Amino acid sequence: MQIRIYALFAVLLLGGCTVSTSSPTPSASAKPAVDATTAATPEAKKKSQDPRKVTAQQVRDRLATMPKTHPRLFINSSSALSRFRDDAGLCDEQRFLVARIRQAADDVMGSKAPPRRQTGRRLSTGNTFTSRVIALSSAWQMFGERRYADRCREEMLSACAWSDWVPTHYLGVAEMLLGLAIGYDWCYDALGPDDRATILAAMKDKGFDEIERQQSWWRKTNNNWGQVCWNGVTAAAIATAEDDPARAEALILEAVHALPRTFEPYAPVGAYPEGPGYWGYGTGRIVYLLAIWRSALGTDFGLADAPGFLHTGEYINALTGTSGFYFNYSDCGRSRRSADTLWWFAAQTGRTDWLAREHAALRAATAKWKETGKTEDVTGRFPALVLLWGRFPLVDAPSRLPLRYLSHGENPVAALRSGFTPDASFLGVKGGMPKYNHGHMDVGSFVFDADGVRWAEDLGSQNYHSIEKLGTFTLFNMKQNSSRWDVFRLGNESRLRECRPGRTRHRAAGPRVHLRPLREIRQAHLHARPRDARGHGAGRLLRRCARHAAALADGHLGHGGVERGESSRAGAEGQTALLARGDAEAGEVGCAGARQARQSVGLHQQGFPPYLVRCPCRSRWHRNHLRHARAIGLPDSFLPMRTMDCV
Repeated sequence: MQIRIYALFAVLLLGGCTVSTSSPTPSASAKPAVDATTAATPEAKKKSQDPRKVTAQQVRDRLATMPKTHPRLFINSSSALSRFRDDAGLCDEQRFLVARIRQAADDVMGSKAPPRRQTGRRLSTGNTFTSRVIALSSAWQMFGERRYADRCREEMLSACAWSDWVPTHYLGVAEMLLGLAIGYDWCYDALGPDDRATILAAMKDKGFDEIERQQSWWRKTNNNWGQVCWNGVTAAAIATAEDDPARAEALILEAVHALPRTFEPYAPVGAYPEGPGYWGYGTGRIVYLLAIWRSALGTDFGLADAPGFLHTGEYINALTGTSGFYFNYSDCGRSRRSADTLWWFAAQTGRTDWLAREHAALRAATAKWKETGKTEDVTGRFPALVLLWGRFPLVDAPSRLPLRYLSHGENPVAALRSGFTPDASFLGVKGGMPKYNHGHMDVGSFVFDADGVRWAEDLGSQNYHSIEKLGTFTLFNMKQNSSRWDVFRLGNESRLRECRPGRTRHRAAGPRVHLRPLREIRQAHLHARPRDARGHGAGRLLRRCARHAAALADGHLGHGGVERGESSRAGAEGQTALLARGDAEAGEVGCAGARQARQSVGLHQQGFPPYLVRCPCRSRWHRNHLRHARAIGLPDSFLPMRTMDCV
């Protein structure tokens, strides 16, 4: 039975907000409300190649016509980056990116190569290694200074000498393959025959051969594992194709047939079911893959034409609140990170309005660099790609983002806002079901921003190893009775909705909660301020939001969507007693810190739902938190002694 939560939005907005007698005036930046489904133009309307029908001969032909020289990953000419060396005709932002590439490489030159380090079941130095190789090889391609290539060679040979790359967790292996592929390809002319042979042998033994040894399940999955692993594997296969053409052909063909599964979840409008955090990881790597295939093979075999995929830039912007934080459902932190991925999507679609935040950050960093001579990371670890994919000088396009976004798809979410300025309001609501990859029991939960502050908070993700090292949680078992749901952040007891701690648990496998179209919601209601003309404060708004969301989730899902009578490991009484004794024992129930859990438990004891209130002054203590909270109408009884940001 499919459950629909339509009344949720009406209750949250119509019942939770009090609108002043005069009609609110939308901000100048606000655009007409559009349902995301109608805003998108389905790519399926245009005829494109079906990746599943690609033959071995087609892959073989593409490899035969591939340039025999290097570089071939992302760029296929040694002048692609060196042309930026002469800054004549470059705008200030381009000069900043050139300076950033040099500074990143110089920072690596001033430090030692990282040793192999394993944390739990993961290789923890893979990302560091790849970032260092990218910095050095980018500087070599741009400036032609041999010291950068020589240091990149040292970094790669050091990594090749590691005992292994933790093949049982192949994500780390894929990251190592990506780093070695870029370094091998971009520094090819600076490597000697023995160096190349050593790198090729390491790729084969520690990378390619482990695919068969480990019986890798990710080869046919539909989540970020398939995106990340196939990116690293095919990048290495293409970079070394002349060494083993048969291997390159076989791996690329398998990837072409397997990867459509990882594109299916983007339908119909580009939402990423694993949340904004894993959007940056999985989507970022698949963009790398597409760019590499296009530069080396001249095609992506139609993968980018998958329904919804090219519209995913709208998803990540719609899920960014007016506070600047993500709607961080599932395993996701709230901070929006710099990434080169969005520049690629803007270049493919012409949607430069998706880059509004990136343009602002780049301009600010450029101005600071001109004053201090120091650069900072505002583009992610691959600024060279921003130089190649960006349109300079920067021109801000009028925003075409919808005020009301509904994702539909596998794990639906909705986002409503009164505008795109920091003083606008933002409401994000979660549907779907917990069982999806990296999911939480957060159906019916919400976040709320107003005046640039996130007032209703989701705890978000927790470091995986901090949970796994306890040895008592099956963290990635998504079944109903899994101990995953006993982790405080992941279960229903930390959600931004009322619940019965220790007594209820969502059905992990559904039924999926759908969110209906938002056309009936009057946009004017989001213009109500946290404290409006009638004196109704944010405390009442947030309590109503949470209680009505809880009533809808518990009541409707009670028809078959909630397991009742199950006592979780961190039950209500035990949780209160345990968390009162300190952080060390709090860790035993998987809590990320007793302060956070005690706050929610304390609110429960006062009769309030378990949502968190954050202080906008991160460096201030409790007195400033009280001052800001009282200013928007929160009663003193609604506040914990200290918040996460006030400790």
